[in-house]
Amino acid sequence: MKQDSHPLVVSVCYVRLLASELHASARFAADIFGLQRVAEKNGEISFRSDNRFRTLSFSDGLSQSSSIGIEVWDEQALDQVEKRLSRNGFAVSRATAHDCQLRYVQAALLASDGSGNSIDLVARPTQSGRRYFPSRDAGITQLHGVGMRSTDLDKDLQFWKERRVASPHRALSGQAAWPSLRGIRGRNTR
Repeated sequence: MKQDSHPLVVSVCYVRLLASELHASARFAADIFGLQRVAEKNGEISFRSDNRFRTLSFSDGLSQSSSIGIEVWDEQALDQVEKRLSRNGFAVSRATAHDCQLRYVQAALLASDGSGNSIDLVARPTQSGRRYFPSRDAGITQLHGVGMRSTDLDKDLQFWKERRVASPHRALSGQAAWPSLRGIRGRNTR
């Protein structure tokens, strides 16, 4: 596949959340959402909702912070995104081997959008070799999207648009998709 024939961004990969009541949050994810609990280590409890090893994690916050994982096409896509974001004044850093291990990915770029939301751009998230078995039938089949806060809509839109190769309004073929920005609404209060 030609490098420019696919978008840089593949999909939302995972959400890592700080939880003041770690075990109560974990019970809610299993009992109410029906997610499959897969790991508990380093103050983090992880769940899955599809073929990936982990899609939701709760952390006690002692060694980690909240973040949203966005899967990119491959390591070359990480390089492209890093250049684009740096060129536009966004702080980015490569994840260490330990950071990648905590995120269950092969490579990652750690960044913050214009509102300060922590975004992990990741390549090759760990896939589970086993079928997803929810703790109860809640109808969840995958992590599809996330909601985010924005305190600087213009800067946030600039951040997210720097990840794309294809227009977010153009239909894309294949499994890869760019999250649509058409539904984002905001009001400039300057």
